[in-house]
Amino acid sequence: MIGEHPAVAECAVVGVPSELGDEELKLFVRLAEGAELAPQALVDWCKPRMPAFQVPRFVAFIGEFPKTPTQRIRKNELPRDLIGAWDAEQPRS
Repeated sequence: MIGEHPAVAECAVVGVPSELGDEELKLFVRLAEGAELAPQALVDWCKPRMPAFQVPRFVAFIGEFPKTPTQRIRKNELPRDLIGAWDAEQPRS
């Protein structure tokens, strides 16, 4: 679904620990060449298209994804920390 956004070339979602016990969603996005996209704009685009529990809380942009030999994204190699990730609950400009 998120991959349908015209500015998104590739994306992957992983669960990250939450202070409340359940996991939160962290979205990694590789932008299409020449595209620009603010994290808040992407989350706003997701809200009417997805159930609330599927809308990611955290957004991180990535230059390249780690890939398997068959070009599948290696989600297990994506960082689960929140350093540098945009947080929908504490948006900053």
